[in-house]
Amino acid sequence: RNGHILGTAAPVCVLSTAGDGVVLPGEFDVVLIDELDVSGFSGAPVLDVDRVAPLRGSNAAYVIFTSGSTGRPKGVAVSHRSVVNQVSW
Repeated sequence: RNGHILGTAAPVCVLSTAGDGVVLPGEFDVVLIDELDVSGFSGAPVLDVDRVAPLRGSNAAYVIFTSGSTGRPKGVAVSHRSVVNQVSW
């Protein structure tokens, strides 16, 4: 299941924690967020001028995979607009 999801999503990296002890099929860069040194980064908000392209509400914020009840899990992209709507609610 994990191999199928990672193969379908083709992530740039996988975020995890040291305590998870994640073992992934294939070759994926795993970033351990609890060990990541972020001291060289600013805590200021990221502005459109800092981005490669402007952030739009229709841009995907994340992809969630279904349970795979039809045989294979399917990815569904959730937009930034949907996340903001949920948080505002």
